[in-house]
Amino acid sequence: MIEIGREYEIYIRDMSVDMEGIGEFEGRVFFVKDAIFGQTCIAEVTGVKKNIVFAKSVGVKEQSPYYVSKNDSAGGCMYSSISYEGQLILKENSVRNVIQRISKIPQEKVRSIISPEILKNYRNSTTFFIDDRKKKCGFYILNTNDLVEVDDCLIHSDISMEVYKYGRKNLIGIGIKSVNVKISRETREVMIVFTMLKTSDRLIEHIEKLDEIIEGLGYFLESVYEVGKNTKLVAGRPTVLDKIGDVKYEVGPSTFRQVNSYFTKTMYDKIKAIVESIDLKEKYLIDMYCGTGAIGIYLKDSVDEFVGVDSNRDNILLANRNATINNSINSYFLKGKSEDILSKYLKGDIEGIENLNLKSSVEIIKKANIAILDPARKGCDRVLIETLIESDIDNIIYLSCNPSTLARDLKVFAEGGFSVEYIEPMDNFPFTNHVECLALIKR
Repeated sequence: MIEIGREYEIYIRDMSVDMEGIGEFEGRVFFVKDAIFGQTCIAEVTGVKKNIVFAKSVGVKEQSPYYVSKNDSAGGCMYSSISYEGQLILKENSVRNVIQRISKIPQEKVRSIISPEILKNYRNSTTFFIDDRKKKCGFYILNTNDLVEVDDCLIHSDISMEVYKYGRKNLIGIGIKSVNVKISRETREVMIVFTMLKTSDRLIEHIEKLDEIIEGLGYFLESVYEVGKNTKLVAGRPTVLDKIGDVKYEVGPSTFRQVNSYFTKTMYDKIKAIVESIDLKEKYLIDMYCGTGAIGIYLKDSVDEFVGVDSNRDNILLANRNATINNSINSYFLKGKSEDILSKYLKGDIEGIENLNLKSSVEIIKKANIAILDPARKGCDRVLIETLIESDIDNIIYLSCNPSTLARDLKVFAEGGFSVEYIEPMDNFPFTNHVECLALIKR
């Protein structure tokens, strides 16, 4: 009988999303805090629930072959004590297991994980936080309220870390809650967004000093915002310019981007190859959850026409600007929830629609034969999936940052008559437990 307080020798075969080691003993699943993949640890039981046991590691009987000295003092890089080889094994296995467990799709449908060439300092957006009361400036440890000051980080860019180091020395005590640094490695433009607890006259002098620091690193501070009750442009342009391949994009203060600029082009090229391989004389695309139009515009030369749909007004405004910048004359963008737009216009009547942009968009939606889904972590709305199942669209490309909700949605597609051709995991987030997946779904 397993008892609280007793110690057991447990081999850690996997890791949970909460970074607990997973093992078994006498038919019970153990979740062991402070244990890592590949270790045989001494686990002290802290709680028991039916077939699940909670424990903490109090010693290591045999070290993991994937263990490396932890070198991320912020605690944000959850896999920093695991070698990159071990990280890839964990991520690929986690995708295979969750796909089979939730969707019942065979593991053979999951391809080998794709890894980027550049593993460190890849993030193009960094946010650090300031606590004036505690006189601290740093990063929150995962799933805690602990604000930790750091000297270095595996995943944040050198530019962001230099801004952070300046903030740690100079920005405490003037009413700043957080600082978000956005960079473009292609154009070398930088945006800083200060979220304020109160207005500060001292902000301008710090912006000037940060401008000097950033320019000294070969980048250019082109845009500064102050966010309080309202969002206010303090200095520079409203947006900065970024590039993926030959395609240019404007980035605003609240714009969502793939955080790994180095690997984004690889992902988009894979999507482009899928679209170009589909055997259709004419290709009409719907880009659901389109954001600022990044994927659709990247595919502009691979389709006849496309419509992007997003519920955020600012995203749609920037999507139209991005289409103009890239001479994407075959693109249209609509504001609204993807599930509402698709169900309303898929078989809708265009009679009486006077807005030419809307009329053209509805005509494309009615002819659509390819759909791209790139939802947030919560996955797709059930209504959207059911509408796609009832439609004449036979080709769906699903880009997901959450394997669990992807598996849930793939199960619905499969029950609705679609076949999952493959799922390809991609390590867009080295040193973290996150993984991107690209799925091809066909009728």
